[in-house]
Amino acid sequence: MSAQTHAKHNAHSGKEAVILLVDDDPDYRMLVRDALESLNLPVKVFECVDGCDGIRFLKRAGSGEETPRPSLVLLDLEMPGADGLEVLASLRADERYRDLPVVVMTGVDDDDTERRALDIGASSYTCKVQDTDDMLRRIEAAAVYWTTVHRQLSA
Repeated sequence: MSAQTHAKHNAHSGKEAVILLVDDDPDYRMLVRDALESLNLPVKVFECVDGCDGIRFLKRAGSGEETPRPSLVLLDLEMPGADGLEVLASLRADERYRDLPVVVMTGVDDDDTERRALDIGASSYTCKVQDTDDMLRRIEAAAVYWTTVHRQLSA
């Protein structure tokens, strides 16, 4: 299945931030997409349904409007096919993506797994929580930081 696109256009000037969401759970993708689209940020959200789909998207990224280079990747770890750590390793092995912020958002609450993800090159690691409001705050904080604050600092 190919990456699905959901775009949010708003009145902000400037370039849209492209957020790539890689997660096999359609309900979680909907929650994240809705949270991102409710923010007052110029963002365009692309969704990949598993790690293999994410890797395919990233190999094509930058080749056109259908697959632009992401500004941020929100990445699950436990997925069929290629898991999140494989996607992350693939990203960091590609010169084009060594500086790309990758926020791991996962149900894996394990220190060893977190350490491995950070060692491979995750920009941050946060656990999915049952409290929807808390999860939405985490998603919003990550998106705002990596698409505005960090983007401004690195510009």
